[in-house]
Amino acid sequence: MRYMGIMCGSGYLSASFKCCFIMDANFVVKYSYVLRENTVPCHHNGQCILWTSCRDKSGYGRINLKINGQWKNWRTHRLSFLLYHNLQPTDLLNKDVSHLCHNESCIEPAHLSLESREINNERKGCVHANFCQHHASFPDCMLTLKF
Repeated sequence: MRYMGIMCGSGYLSASFKCCFIMDANFVVKYSYVLRENTVPCHHNGQCILWTSCRDKSGYGRINLKINGQWKNWRTHRLSFLLYHNLQPTDLLNKDVSHLCHNESCIEPAHLSLESREINNERKGCVHANFCQHHASFPDCMLTLKF
């Protein structure tokens, strides 16, 4: 089943996004269902949960959300993190949600970390070096899950 209004788009929620939106139970139920219905377990590592619907050219899952009557295009891993941790959209402003597993289409909350852009960019070096270079008080990369 597909919810009316869920579609693929190409916009990006920027740091300038400001809203007074408070997630209610209907929002949580609706988008939790959409995330669940559009994912599969990863057959490569058995731990990632992969988004199977619309993706951008970098491989990140994309979804349009209706917030305060307006469509906002989000990356699905950010939505997954938001819903799992019961956060508000403004809690993610000026922060990245990093993939510890380094698989862009993964939305498994245990593989995601809220951190600064600087830390997120440091993680790219871990992939190139093929070992986690550790990141202050943030979780280590899960490089064994990368496929």
